[in-house]
Amino acid sequence: MIYRIENIASYTDKDYEKAYLNIPRSRQEKADRYKSERDRKLCVFAWIMLTDMLCAFCRCEKSELEFVTSEKGKPELADKRAHFNLSHSGDFIACAVDSSPVGIDIEVPRKADANLIRRVCTEEELDYVFAGGDKQVTNEYTDRRFLQIWTAKEAYLKYTGKGLAGGLESISVADKNGIKRTLLSNLKLFCQDEDEYILSAIKENNDR
Repeated sequence: MIYRIENIASYTDKDYEKAYLNIPRSRQEKADRYKSERDRKLCVFAWIMLTDMLCAFCRCEKSELEFVTSEKGKPELADKRAHFNLSHSGDFIACAVDSSPVGIDIEVPRKADANLIRRVCTEEELDYVFAGGDKQVTNEYTDRRFLQIWTAKEAYLKYTGKGLAGGLESISVADKNGIKRTLLSNLKLFCQDEDEYILSAIKENNDR
């Protein structure tokens, strides 16, 4: 699996104009429908990042990439030689590509509600978030641990194709010792906790 993170705040208006002219008309129309400038930029730069990564992974030209819509309404490659997943939060875009299905989620740090934490976390995940302390009190420390869990669960549900409808409580991604590196014996979980964002990605155990 390869994954990449980009901050659209680093791009200028000229960068956007150039990128806009180098995406398919259908993607331009999608970007045009967004009212927010940031959403338009996310739409355009996500497509550029995705196609660049797919070409690098598949060792092909952009003209060779043929996208179709899956039964679940999501874009995928017609020949399925690579699978991909996109996520964005704030000014950040994240993309993962692999030969098997993948899931990725990125979130910018935010305050977490104790009720929400208790609703979506398993008991062992709660032990990690609150470090064995009072489960009614949150702080920056608990907030970041919860976002590690949230992104890991989201990445898993995106890997399965179910999204949030699959239920965040349906998978346990941490115990009192921390975030698990293997899920359900055949999935690898990657978690990256940085000052500006927290990211999780999930892939199947394979050679790439």
